[in-house]
Amino acid sequence: MATRKPVGMRSGRVYVHPGQTCGRHSTNHHEEVLVFLSGRGLLLIGQEDRLQVSEGKISYIPPHTVHDVKNTGTEPLIYIYCVAPVRGKLAEQEPAKSGE
Repeated sequence: MATRKPVGMRSGRVYVHPGQTCGRHSTNHHEEVLVFLSGRGLLLIGQEDRLQVSEGKISYIPPHTVHDVKNTGTEPLIYIYCVAPVRGKLAEQEPAKSGE
């Protein structure tokens, strides 16, 4: 039986309570996809981009991008994230600073 090497993708489910956020963080050398399952919220990307999110929305977060998800509704905001490392020139960029 052949053994597979892990490639670094990871995923999980996130529950954000009303009025709360997941916390501002960077993708660093990874790209990320968010799939929103229920609730309403705001996806904050960098300093200026703000996207309304809700059930059925899918968002892409590029490498080296600071972002946060805020629940603006009255029910839990639930989403799945999928994060994978990027290889090549995108991975070699300087990491985003926490204030970006």
